[in-house]
Amino acid sequence: MFEPLEDRLDTDAEYGAAATDHGRTTVTGLYAAGWLTDETVHQAVVNAGHGARAATSLARDDLDARFWPGVGDNLVDWVVYEDRYAVDDEWEADTREWFDREVVGDATVDDATVEAAYDVVRSEYVARMIDAEEAAERDRAGQRRLLAHVDDDVIREYLDGDDEPAGC
Repeated sequence: MFEPLEDRLDTDAEYGAAATDHGRTTVTGLYAAGWLTDETVHQAVVNAGHGARAATSLARDDLDARFWPGVGDNLVDWVVYEDRYAVDDEWEADTREWFDREVVGDATVDDATVEAAYDVVRSEYVARMIDAEEAAERDRAGQRRLLAHVDDDVIREYLDGDDEPAGC
């Protein structure tokens, strides 16, 4: 599967799976996940998680490449409710203190690079916020997606008060 890269990519001799570390291969800039790697089993849910871990590695490596090694270690990805961060002067000061202490730390980086990285981190924190209406819309959309995969008869039986729908 990786024949064009076989001279640069560390692979398993038996199956040709790429040797990875959180999705990173021995070829710079090439990430792999799931059954293409020697890092996971061939189960759908496990492979989905491995793909997420590889994507996180890619995002972290991108930040490291843009700013300085290690800055990506602080990358997180989640959604928070509106006003969770209460973006005001106090939040700005606390965030800046955290950034300087935890992200910059002992790194020897010029001020312009530090400011550029801080702007990215700050905007990503603020961008994670959603209001109650958006949260409700996402909940409803998720429920509708789930319903699209449930047998209509099972739903009808449940609504009719049948505690044990057919097939359970």
